[in-house]
Amino acid sequence: MNVYIAFGTIEYLSKIKKNNLAECMLFMHDGESAVLMHETKGTTIFKEPKKYEIIDKRGSICSDGGFAVFTYISVTDEGKPLFEHQFKELSRFIESHSGFVALRVLRPLFKNTYIIFTLWETEQDFNKWDQNEAFANHFKKALGMSDKLIFPSPPRVKKYYIVKDEKE
Repeated sequence: MNVYIAFGTIEYLSKIKKNNLAECMLFMHDGESAVLMHETKGTTIFKEPKKYEIIDKRGSICSDGGFAVFTYISVTDEGKPLFEHQFKELSRFIESHSGFVALRVLRPLFKNTYIIFTLWETEQDFNKWDQNEAFANHFKKALGMSDKLIFPSPPRVKKYYIVKDEKE
């Protein structure tokens, strides 16, 4: 199963989603730009997306509302097996947290930046998780904070609000 991600304006990506209602897509924005995430076993409807393979999956991203967090993590080629193993362990821990909806651990098909995607019922649910001491300990362990050799740069986080589907 793959995930394809397209970036653009809210207006442009909204049209793509409305024209492909049968597809499992998640439409989100951060107030300035928009993202459309397409999860499929087949080919994507996007022309030039970012391409990822799902290596761990919890819950459904076919959602109507919520709060999404993308954590971008650059990993060296040598560090990929260890990183993937550690994050599969983390995914089991996260799904029991209140307000959790979905998680995807995404391996890039090109380049070295993984995405840890989480979907929450509300921004407050994410903030509770983010400030949870147990989470901090698991996340630091998963990132291998003592092993700087597999991470060429620090992780980056991007947050989005899910655009609710318009009801006709």
